[in-house]
Amino acid sequence: MTKVMDEENPCDISDVKIESNTASWKISCPAEGGAMTEGTWQVTSHGDTLSGEGNMSTEVAGQKFGFDMAWEGKRIGDCD
Repeated sequence: MTKVMDEENPCDISDVKIESNTASWKISCPAEGGAMTEGTWQVTSHGDTLSGEGNMSTEVAGQKFGFDMAWEGKRIGDCD
């Protein structure tokens, strides 16, 4: 199943998997000049904290670009 985020962010989300306390997905976004930016992401819940990692890559004018990211988060209070 593929989902499109919205008109302003026309990225396709696919291969969504939720296993136990971990969610993962792939993302593909159109970039300038007809290139595609693609990546994979994962986030894991640890109760009141989260951790995640992912990467994105693209090719523009024959040059490959990309980044890897890791993050952590924590619950800071009740929802309003």
